[in-house]
Amino acid sequence: MRDLIRIPRISMKKLISLELYPALIREIGLIGLLFITAFLAVFWRIDQAPDLFTDEILYTRLGIRVIGEGALVWDSGRQIVIHPPLFFLLEGAYLRFFGGSDFPLYQPGDIYAAVHLARGLNAILAGLTAGMLYLLGKRLANRPTGLLIAALFVIDPFGVRINRRAMLETLAMLLILAGLYLALIKSTNRRRAIAIGIGSGLFFGAALLTKEITFTAPLAVLISGAWDLLRRRWSGVTAVVAAGLGFLSYWIFPAWVLIDGDWERYLRVKSLALQRLFGLIQISGWNRPGVSLFDFLQQRLVDYGSSYFLLALGFLATLILVFIAYQDNRTRFLVIWGGFLYPFYAFVALFGSGNDQFFYFLLLPALILTGYTLGSLSADRWQQAISHHARLFQKIKLNLTSLPRFWYTYRQRVLLGLLILVMPYNLITWWNSYGVGVDHAYQDLATFVRTNVPAGEKINASGDAAKFQYFFPYHQIADAGTIAEAQAGEIRYFVLAPKDVQARYGRLTPELANWITSRGEMLFATSGDSYGDIYLYRLGPAAEPVPGFTPDAVQREFPAAELAFVEGFIALCGLWLLLWSGVAGWLWITAAEYQPSSPDVVQEDETSTSQVGVVSRSSEQLPRSRRIV
Repeated sequence: MRDLIRIPRISMKKLISLELYPALIREIGLIGLLFITAFLAVFWRIDQAPDLFTDEILYTRLGIRVIGEGALVWDSGRQIVIHPPLFFLLEGAYLRFFGGSDFPLYQPGDIYAAVHLARGLNAILAGLTAGMLYLLGKRLANRPTGLLIAALFVIDPFGVRINRRAMLETLAMLLILAGLYLALIKSTNRRRAIAIGIGSGLFFGAALLTKEITFTAPLAVLISGAWDLLRRRWSGVTAVVAAGLGFLSYWIFPAWVLIDGDWERYLRVKSLALQRLFGLIQISGWNRPGVSLFDFLQQRLVDYGSSYFLLALGFLATLILVFIAYQDNRTRFLVIWGGFLYPFYAFVALFGSGNDQFFYFLLLPALILTGYTLGSLSADRWQQAISHHARLFQKIKLNLTSLPRFWYTYRQRVLLGLLILVMPYNLITWWNSYGVGVDHAYQDLATFVRTNVPAGEKINASGDAAKFQYFFPYHQIADAGTIAEAQAGEIRYFVLAPKDVQARYGRLTPELANWITSRGEMLFATSGDSYGDIYLYRLGPAAEPVPGFTPDAVQREFPAAELAFVEGFIALCGLWLLLWSGVAGWLWITAAEYQPSSPDVVQEDETSTSQVGVVSRSSEQLPRSRRIV
């Protein structure tokens, strides 16, 4: 244990006086400042913007049912199989602590208040993410690198948008960053390598039990670790153990479904998800018939211009780091990670059925790649790389002899220019969208409908009909997509959001939209940044009150859960942790110690944390005479 944690002998008086660790106190203060900044960027006026998104409505309701009846089910009573359950368990605990148990269990209740409360969890997670990015950047290179990465994150417009919604991405990426931070700790013996690998793997497993798309990080760790393992380095042991344990931990989810739920439905849903990811089926995303990815990106260019720019810089940084990847395993990992992420997400964007929140898992690696390149790539490292690749550069007739001096002269200016270009833009965008902006159009529409449309009347949905069950809990919800369906259903009230029609969200066709606007009477109009213009139309005379319904009528009822209770999932997680605690203990007791002493066996040295560009040329290796077990 002393190999991992060295506790100095100190007096209690000195410990209480806080004179022992002034640097540690400064670090805690800096991380606290980053936490508060990122937290406030997300939490400030969180009930004013953005408008409610369908997924966060469903996820919040799932969290309420977790604390109300201890079941991981949708309001339909069906088990959740589209996503692993870890986020919803955490959300349930958060809601219980902050009063979420006051919301009705089997009725929609005040969905706006519920979602606004749930969003606070992601504000906390965003603050933790800022601190973790700083620590990770510091471990990869140095303190300035960590500060640069965290500063680019805290008010990035796309990052803030994702973090201000009660969804899965923030927790999943935070767990990935924590796993990477542990995986990058140096290892000088077998015990340390395996222990660190187990700790890192549990974080990777937790990320996969939050959202499966996070598989990209442990996969990159596995490839990088296999490279180091072939060269008999302790970092390879850590990486392979971490990635292997992460992937094995995911199987808690299907095991829980098999024991306590609907296995056939799980297989069907996962098969559909894979088909959507690879573009075999287009249900949502940018590649549906009649939808233009280019138009979508162009429309959002003003809102997320700096995010697009940093995504491009991350790709450029990956290409640059290729030339120095041989120098240390950390750079090699970043090259493998970026080299896998960019083609993968390019395919998802161009051919798959991905949604924009997927790109949160590319944005943060892009920030890390950009910050690492600017913060750690010194003139000396360039000179070493040019000498190492001299034959290649001569063969392609590329003269880079002046590059080290150029980099030494202009790198600080490039860094300053990046901050001047990005930070003011991010501040202005954040202020307009969240500092003073208001984006709750559907809440305004729901208020109008409650008092002006008779309870029990049919209202036709625009876009995703699922959210209308909660927006209008006292009315019947229709989902007609064509004129014939609207006429057959005798529907008189229509919600129409032109953005839904243009982007092909939901079933409402352009023909039905034109029919509504040409024949109907507009009763209400509102607008918001998330959904654009939203209208309420009525076809025909005002409806008479439906018998048995009043404005104070009982809301629609949801069925109780009959399966998928949390005890089964928690029990499997507990058994898994108990198993690996035993494995870790056995390995700690039985693993042979080794302290390198031979001149040809070197240890990995920590990169300097005091000045930019100082990089160790050593790398840790296993002794040639010993086997890895």
